[in-house]
Amino acid sequence: MALRGIIVNTARLNEEQKSDMYRLMVNHYNNVDPLEFAKDLAEKNWTILLVDRTSGKIKGFSTQMLFQHQYNDQTMLVLFSGDTIIDPGHWGSQALPVTLGRLMQSILASCPGEKLYWMLISKGFRTYRFLPVFFNAFYPRYDKATPAWEQGLITSLGKRKFADRYNSTNGIVTSSAHSQSLKKELSIPSKAHQKNHHVQFFLNANPDFGRGDELICVAPFHEQNIKPYLLRCLKTKKRKHLQFRF
Repeated sequence: MALRGIIVNTARLNEEQKSDMYRLMVNHYNNVDPLEFAKDLAEKNWTILLVDRTSGKIKGFSTQMLFQHQYNDQTMLVLFSGDTIIDPGHWGSQALPVTLGRLMQSILASCPGEKLYWMLISKGFRTYRFLPVFFNAFYPRYDKATPAWEQGLITSLGKRKFADRYNSTNGIVTSSAHSQSLKKELSIPSKAHQKNHHVQFFLNANPDFGRGDELICVAPFHEQNIKPYLLRCLKTKKRKHLQFRF
C-alpha cells in the first residue's frame, strides 16, 4: 500500500485529521499529552500528511516550522521538523523525504536568493537515517567531524529553540517531564540495523534516546546536496510558491 504525501497549512487541518494524528502519536510514543500535542502543532506552519492511496487514511505525518535565523552575521531560513511518525507498516516509504523536499523547494522558490537549512531533532535512529537517505552533507555524522561553522550553527539553533535543555557539549536536547519517547518495541534497532554505521553513530551520540533525549542535526538544502534518486523525484514535481510571513 503506497503512501501519498500532502502538504497542508496547519491552521487548515480539520478535527478529524488532528484526531488521527494524535492517535498515531499515542500508538507509537510514550507520554503523549493532548495539550502538549496541540501546543506543538499550533506553532508549526505546515503539516506533511502521509495518506494511504487506497484507503485515504493518515498513516504518518511530520510537522514543520519555518523561521529566520541569524548566525555569524548571516541571515538564513531554517525549516524545523517537529513531531514525526510513520506507521510501521509503511516503514521504507520515500513519501516523507520526497514531500519534505517538495516543501523545501517551494520555500526557496518563494524566497529566491535565501539560504535554507533543515533542522532535525532525532529521538530515534529511524528519524536520523532520513539524513543519509536525503543529503550528501549533514551533521553530525559518523565519518566526518562536524566543522566549526556547522557546530556553531547547531549550538545557536539549540539554544534558541530549547534554551537550557540544550547541552552544547554533546549536542543533545535533554528530555523533560513533558518529553515523549518512542515505545520500546519501535526504538530498539535490529541486529541488521546495529551493523549500519549511521545507526551506530546515533546510538553512541544519543545513548539516552530511550528516555526522550534528542540529537540536533542540520543539513543545507540545495540541489548539489541532495542524493540523486530523490533529486530525480523532486524534478518531476512542479514547484509551488508558498505564502507565509515571519
